[in-house]
Amino acid sequence: MNLKIIYRSTVIWNIILFMLLTFVFIYIQEAIFLERSIFDISFLKLSSLKYKDLIISFALTALTVFSLKKISKFFFIISSLGVIYYTVINLNLDFSKLILIILFIYLLVSYYYFYLLDIELNQSIYNPNFKKNDLFKPMLMEIRVTIKSNNKDCSGYLTNWDESGCFIYLEEELDNNSKIIELHLQLRGKVFIQKSVLATQAGDNRAVGVRFINEKMDKNIFNWLEFKKIVSDMGLNVEYIK
Repeated sequence: MNLKIIYRSTVIWNIILFMLLTFVFIYIQEAIFLERSIFDISFLKLSSLKYKDLIISFALTALTVFSLKKISKFFFIISSLGVIYYTVINLNLDFSKLILIILFIYLLVSYYYFYLLDIELNQSIYNPNFKKNDLFKPMLMEIRVTIKSNNKDCSGYLTNWDESGCFIYLEEELDNNSKIIELHLQLRGKVFIQKSVLATQAGDNRAVGVRFINEKMDKNIFNWLEFKKIVSDMGLNVEYIK
């Protein structure tokens, strides 16, 4: 299912920035080895041509990460391996302790961002847990939820969830310009309320992914974490009621 991305977390923006800084790292090490100024425009053009395949890899990684595609992990690995390859070649030609230290730091940061990217892509807000052409309703048991906003309320049920967000199949189209919403859920006679932000939306406006906003609420109001604990204690995990 193609989803419209409404909200992107800081993780996504940081990974895109990391791709830009990775090119800066390659460019600076090239300048160090050839003893050229990084402010030399002609040298920048020559370096861009030399590393054009790496630049294309960086661009594809940034684009697929921005679009939150699963294939972005593959491009991220290719980009990281490309940086290692070119850096090792340069170190063989002219060894530099500074570049070696920076490469080690780059490997640590690269692994950290890949780990964060993997977590981000597996979040429920990007994974509806059903397909557009399914013949039957996706869930054997429907956990009802109401989306409340300034314009109108929409009812539906959960199809996927985790600690940071959930995906909801709606019974009617969501015609809503307000990105900040409230989720209202009822279970065992209790009402659970969680402030959220719209993160993804299906093309037909009949399904949305929402990311929870962590903020203090009235102590008499039950929030999502309390709801999830009760649901888990009841054994109502996504894979069991799918």
